[in-house]
Amino acid sequence: MTNKKYISVLSTHEREDMSKSYFYLVLERFREMGLIKDNALAFKVALPFQVRGDRIEIGDGIMYVTENREVLLMDLKRDDLACGNCTVKSYCVQSLKTLAREVKVPLSKANPREAWKELIKRIKENLVENVRTMRISNFDLPKEESLNRTTVTQTCT
Repeated sequence: MTNKKYISVLSTHEREDMSKSYFYLVLERFREMGLIKDNALAFKVALPFQVRGDRIEIGDGIMYVTENREVLLMDLKRDDLACGNCTVKSYCVQSLKTLAREVKVPLSKANPREAWKELIKRIKENLVENVRTMRISNFDLPKEESLNRTTVTQTCT
C-alpha cells in the first residue's frame, strides 16, 4: 500500500481512487495500529519507531492532528529533498508554525527542513521526559515480539 493512499484515508476518510475493499483494508490496518477507534482519530501525535533488540528508536518524522483537526505529516527520512525549489514550501512553513505554536516550541532555524528537524527533536525530548504511558503499535513487529510489546509503560517525574 502506498503512503499517499494511507494518508488520504486517514486525513479525508474518503475512497478516492481505490476500491471499497481496499479502503476498508486500510481502515482496518489503522484500527490495528490504534490510530482509529470508533471511526474517529484516536491520536494527537504519532511518531515512527523501530525496534532494535531491546530498544525502541523513535524516527525523524511526525503525524499530528491540529486543534482544527487537520492532519500534518512530515517525514524527514530522506535528506536529499531541498527546500529551495519545493512546490509546497509555503504550506510546509505554515504547518511548521502551526505545530510549533500548538506544542509551544520556539523555532530558531530559518531553513524549514532544519526547523522541522529541531521541532521533531524537541517533541521527542519532551515525550521522553514527560510521558507516563505510551501505546506502541505491534502492527509491524515480528509475531514472537508482538505479544510482549503491545504497550510500553514508563514512569516519569
